[in-house]
Amino acid sequence: MNENKYGMKATVRIIFQGDLEQLSILLQEKLNIPEFWFDTDEQPPHGEIGFCEVFGLELEIKNFEGDSTDYILDIITTDSFTEIAAGRMYDISQWLADYIAFSCKLTTFID
Repeated sequence: MNENKYGMKATVRIIFQGDLEQLSILLQEKLNIPEFWFDTDEQPPHGEIGFCEVFGLELEIKNFEGDSTDYILDIITTDSFTEIAAGRMYDISQWLADYIAFSCKLTTFID
């Protein structure tokens, strides 16, 4: 393992034919994670965002660019600002996209 990496991050796009709360319930059930809570984004256009914390990771899910069937899930190690700034994060996006696709039977991809 590379000793210069201290955290992990992932960004996964998910195609889902339902609303944000329905998607969060599916992820909770299939990935066995805690319940999401919802708030409004601080930045315009102030859309709804779902939040969850599990295993030292912070999860955020929201609509991607206002598309009602295109969602983005961001995951990052809790309190990892120093590691992010120094570029010391493992990117597990491809693994997570594959895991969500398999576990939840959803279409996923990374940018």
